[in-house]
Amino acid sequence: MRALILATLVATGVATVALAAGQNRGIIVPLPKPEAPRVTPPPAPAPSPAPVVVQPPAAPPPAVVEAPWPDNVPKLKPGTGGTAVASTKPAAPPASGKPLTPGAASATTAGTAQTTTQTQTAALPPAAIPTGPPTKVTLQASVMQGAKALKDPLIWTVSLPLPGTLNRPGQQMAADHGPKAEFNLPPATYVVTVKDAEAVVNTLLIVGSEPIAKTIPINIAVVGLRMIPYTGAKLIKQPIHWEVFNSALGPPSPQSKIADVVAPSTTFTLAAGYYVVRSQYSDINADLAILVEAGVTYSYTVDLYAANVVAKAVGASGKTPAGAIKWEVIRTAADAAGKHQVVATDTGPSPDFLLREGNYMVIATAADGSTGETPIAVRAGQTHKITVKLKPATKPATSG
Repeated sequence: MRALILATLVATGVATVALAAGQNRGIIVPLPKPEAPRVTPPPAPAPSPAPVVVQPPAAPPPAVVEAPWPDNVPKLKPGTGGTAVASTKPAAPPASGKPLTPGAASATTAGTAQTTTQTQTAALPPAAIPTGPPTKVTLQASVMQGAKALKDPLIWTVSLPLPGTLNRPGQQMAADHGPKAEFNLPPATYVVTVKDAEAVVNTLLIVGSEPIAKTIPINIAVVGLRMIPYTGAKLIKQPIHWEVFNSALGPPSPQSKIADVVAPSTTFTLAAGYYVVRSQYSDINADLAILVEAGVTYSYTVDLYAANVVAKAVGASGKTPAGAIKWEVIRTAADAAGKHQVVATDTGPSPDFLLREGNYMVIATAADGSTGETPIAVRAGQTHKITVKLKPATKPATSG
């Protein structure tokens, strides 16, 4: 038995060696295949807990308190959806006799809704007339703070403030005329208006039970104006149209005009501020922007930088044609609208134009329809003489 086992072991060893050497002889005993290692997957991570969101408590609805509309406030009630009109007639109540809340709707036979509009007067109530024992008020005016009282014939007006303003005059309460004004006024707040020539100044005045004597600084200045046609020329002695516009009231217009004088020279008394002085002489308009400071006396000489242009017209014969000749002077450069401005017109055989420096076209039209034009460059201080040659009018072509 032992011999049999030994033979078996020897055979097995020979087979193993032969397999290792790559030979095909002998008995081959297959070796068992090794099993692949078993890989255990890692455990899945635990899911993160969901964040806890704390919802804030809901805000309580706003409390709406319906207050009665005050009768002394003349403006449109909210919720009516209408516009303020000058009417004091209240809105008619519905057929049920119950008043409608502003903005509420009433049913109609067609099932639609219509809103009811209430109207009130769109104007502030008048200021209450002050009452009580009067207080003596004595007023004077000065050019500026600390200056002596004026001796000018001033015009004084005392008014209640316009409702909604502090220094705008409303209902007039008293008036006086002269360098000094005296009033007896019940305690209240007033607006005092002082007028000195072209200057008009408003100031606030609070009156109590004690007498008042004060000098009001109205901050005015004197502005003198005259004109020369060009540098070095003598002053113009003919009438000149002077206008003053308050820049605080907008561009020069009838609404902003505060003074209007026709004279060779003039003087204006103006409150401190910015102004535009417009002058017109012959065919020339000139604007002068000025700043006026209180207590200063100004003297302005307006220089037109102009020249005289003497024109005459001749026909084909070299002589001035009979009859009236119409003249126009236009600027060579067009304005922003593309038009050429006419700066002067005249009628006669030989007009004399006063023109500011610049380039112009002089156009002449004779009574027989002949026309001509001549350009000219005007230089201040020079006298220019030009001759316009007329050409016969072009006859329209006739058919036939």
